[in-house]
Amino acid sequence: MTQTAINNAVVLYMLGLPRVSIEEAEKVFCATPYLKKVLSNPVIKKEEKHKVLDDIFSGELKNYFKLLCDEGRINILDDIFKAYYKYWDKKNNILRVYTEYADSFTDKDKEEIISFLKDKYPGMEIILTAEKNPELIGGFVIHAGNDLYDKSYDGMLRQLEMKLCI
Repeated sequence: MTQTAINNAVVLYMLGLPRVSIEEAEKVFCATPYLKKVLSNPVIKKEEKHKVLDDIFSGELKNYFKLLCDEGRINILDDIFKAYYKYWDKKNNILRVYTEYADSFTDKDKEEIISFLKDKYPGMEIILTAEKNPELIGGFVIHAGNDLYDKSYDGMLRQLEMKLCI
C-alpha cells in the first residue's frame, strides 16, 4: 500500500461520512469492475467521467471520486478502501484479529483469546474471526494488527528450542 493511498484514505475519513456509505461505494466498484476501467481511461474526457459519477453517487463521495479521477488516482481505489478501513478502525479503537486454529475452536477459546488481547490492548474493541488451518498440528496462531502470537504446537516447540539453545 502506497503513502498516496493512505493519504487519500485519511482525506476520505475526514469527510465524516458513515462507514456504511464507504462500504456501499466499494460494493459498487467491486460489482462493476468496468467502472474503474472507464474512470481511469485517459482517452475518456473528464466531463464524461463526472457525468457517470453524478449518475451513480451523490454528495461528498461523488466529489471525492471526481477528484480522484481528475488526479488520475482512481486506479488505486482498492488500496484507498483498505487503508480507509484500517484508519477508521484505529480512530474508533477497534482491533480486528484473525485467528488460525488446528482442530476446533470453542466459545471458551474465543473468550480466552479476547481476554488475553484485552490485557495486551486496553481500551480496544476486539473483533475476532477464526479459520481452521489444516497445516497446524495443534493450538492456534493469533494475528492482531502487526503482532503475531504463535500458540501453536510448532510455535511452542520453536520457543522451547530457542530457550534450550541459549
